[in-house]
Amino acid sequence: MYQYLFQRAWVIDGTGGKGRIADIAVRDGRIVKIAPEIDADGGEVIDLKGKILCPGFIDVHSHSDISLLYENDPGSKVFQGITTEVTGNCGFSPFPLIRDREWLKRRRASLAFIDVEEVPWDWADFEGYRKRMEAAGPNVNLVPLVGHGSIRASVMGYEDKKADSGQLERMCGILEEHFRQGAAGISTGLGYPPDFYGDEEELTALARVVKKWDKIFTFHIRGERATLFKAVNEVISIGRNSGAKVHISHLKCAGVHNKGRSGELLDLIDKAAGEGVDITFDLYPYTAGSSYLGLVFPPAFHEGGMEALIERLNDPEMRGEIIRQMETGTPGWSTFIGEQQGENLMITSLALHKECIGKRISEIARRWNCSPAEAACRLMAEEKGRVEMVMFLTDEEDMDRIALHDRCLYGTDGLAMGDVKPLIRQMPHPRYYGSFPVLWNRYVGKGAFSPEELIHRLTGAAAKRFGLLERGEVREGYWADLAVIDREKFKAMGDYENPCRVSAGIEYLMVNGVLEIRDGVKTGVTGGRILE
Repeated sequence: MYQYLFQRAWVIDGTGGKGRIADIAVRDGRIVKIAPEIDADGGEVIDLKGKILCPGFIDVHSHSDISLLYENDPGSKVFQGITTEVTGNCGFSPFPLIRDREWLKRRRASLAFIDVEEVPWDWADFEGYRKRMEAAGPNVNLVPLVGHGSIRASVMGYEDKKADSGQLERMCGILEEHFRQGAAGISTGLGYPPDFYGDEEELTALARVVKKWDKIFTFHIRGERATLFKAVNEVISIGRNSGAKVHISHLKCAGVHNKGRSGELLDLIDKAAGEGVDITFDLYPYTAGSSYLGLVFPPAFHEGGMEALIERLNDPEMRGEIIRQMETGTPGWSTFIGEQQGENLMITSLALHKECIGKRISEIARRWNCSPAEAACRLMAEEKGRVEMVMFLTDEEDMDRIALHDRCLYGTDGLAMGDVKPLIRQMPHPRYYGSFPVLWNRYVGKGAFSPEELIHRLTGAAAKRFGLLERGEVREGYWADLAVIDREKFKAMGDYENPCRVSAGIEYLMVNGVLEIRDGVKTGVTGGRILE
């Protein structure tokens, strides 16, 4: 007896093969039969009348680590057709943790981009986090990475120094233990503290552990603007010297000096791949990025954590030196503020100066009668570091060239948000709600990809790259993570001014055989779990 029978579906199976009309039967969380016609055998029969049925999409770059503990059934991701999220990116995993109040306070301040203040962090490692998340019952599957930043902070705090042999051995040991517990890989955020204090030798040692366990190492690279090519070469070098699978997060040609250089960048990656480096990358389909305001401050002033940075900003003499470096840059670190004087940086989330939400830093500076760097310092200090921004960085032609490359996968680079509890971000990047329908309309709608090719990238190819077994394809015996798309209605509804609007066009969504969206409406039942 079947639990669900999807009839007359246009099945695009995630392999890249041509779509076909078929019936799909589901029982006990799995796809049990695929045939041109299947006789009804009890359960719910759903006539799709030729609508697309495909594997649920895999968001390979997500930050829903904590937001799914705040609200377990948010709509921002599932209404894009997403059934699985790779979390813990950019070094931002909420484990390992030290059960010390001051240390935990400092670490949460550094992870403000993913944090939700209402959620208590009452675990220490991946296993404890897993139990907490499974008790919450998320509406998507999670594939957590362990963050290099969290490992380094637990061993060395926020010290700006090279790891000695003992510290490096401890870091590698923590990584191995988290792999034993089921973490899917490791990530690093080389634009953030304390990750950017780790050198290539440290990262290569960790990568050798990744190779040993046949996992994946994802990189928010050390610079996406003036140091872009040097930063990509660092990842290539780590991949070459360790043999590990390496993956560059949200690849882009950012900044005024890199406009038009995407072909050169992709040639660099292709050359490395041709020489045996196992390398891929991902992208979100917007020319703007998003992060927290700390990104505009030079690395040296982050030593000691967020509280130490705020103390320095409140010291008039120190603030003067910070502003000077923010405007000119330093060796190995390029300035966000000086490049376009804050014109490309829009504030999206803070607590006190709500009048600044939706405003460019350049505009705030004019209102406050100060320089853009001074405005950023004041915001950071008075908001205690909890300031988020959207950054307009790239050119559409470069974005498209990267997106269409055959090594490219896709993510939202956002956390899941819902509509039941109060919003955890006032004005997030629209990618949180719209990345995958934007991909569909930009690349399938304009003929750059067939539906089969894009769906393969979003499903089967992503599952293979991140080591997900029995996922990513519509195949008998595989888990029933399924999305039904009305191709005429599938589109993002949000934009930069009004981002918090769920996308349209997902008629049905199933996670591990649990029907979470029926006739375009959430059922209130969730089926997500943490995958190994």
